[in-house]
Amino acid sequence: MRVLAAALIFSAVTLATPAAADPYGRVLAPFVDGGSVQAANGVLTLTANGHAMTGGWSSVVVVIPPNPQGVGGTYTVTVEGYAPSGPTTMALTPFQTNPLGWPNYPADLKAVRFISDGNMILVPLGSSSGGTTGNTQ
Repeated sequence: MRVLAAALIFSAVTLATPAAADPYGRVLAPFVDGGSVQAANGVLTLTANGHAMTGGWSSVVVVIPPNPQGVGGTYTVTVEGYAPSGPTTMALTPFQTNPLGWPNYPADLKAVRFISDGNMILVPLGSSSGGTTGNTQ
């Protein structure tokens, strides 16, 4: 029984490890709850909000890939931040990104998929909502 419990704990720790990282040391934010995709004057403005299961997350931002490729007018961005280091509080902690401007965005863009470590949401152009959610695991 103890071996099984240890195996389950090890599995949980392994799954909780962030799945992706960028060259700046950011990792995918834990969960994205909502987003905004607004176009004005030739610039697309993206924002995201979400939550973490612990305190200590910082500088959470929306990241557009260097060469975005859309499928059917849907483009994917990631929501990334700096994970806490050291002891943290175990409390649901909300976050909100600063608006990110995307000049010269693709003309066929119809929606943006925001990806986090725990889920993803799809937000149509001109919308500010929770969007359609899905699991990334």
